[in-house]
Amino acid sequence: MQMLVVLFMIVGIVTSVASAVMQNVTKYHATADATAAGDNMHAYYGFLKVYAAAHPTFTGSVSDTTVPVPTWFSHGPTVQNYIAGGKAYVYNTAPPSGLVGYLANGTIYSMTVGVNTNGTLIGPTTYGQAPITLPAGIPNNSVVVTN
Repeated sequence: MQMLVVLFMIVGIVTSVASAVMQNVTKYHATADATAAGDNMHAYYGFLKVYAAAHPTFTGSVSDTTVPVPTWFSHGPTVQNYIAGGKAYVYNTAPPSGLVGYLANGTIYSMTVGVNTNGTLIGPTTYGQAPITLPAGIPNNSVVVTN
């Protein structure tokens, strides 16, 4: 009987440690996904910002072959662009958890980050600013990076 109690204690301890390890692994994967997607969007935004400044009358989505994007650069299938009025917008239609926070923490002052909420950019970097209206071509609930 005493051996059975000891065995249950060992199983309980191992289960508790395994659960804690799995929680840390899950948290690490979510952070890694947000970091990779955020860095990719930030780089893509840099390329598009140059294009938008050079083509201030262009409106719409532009192909990667038109933008001066290096051949080695690739963005995910859920990351798209939109250009209007000389401004570049990069958006992710299926953002990983934590993406807005990661982008907001790593931004410079000339970059604005948030979520398209019914045509308005809402996010940590928009607090206290006048509302930023987004073009209709950007899907609702997308994470958006702009200038």
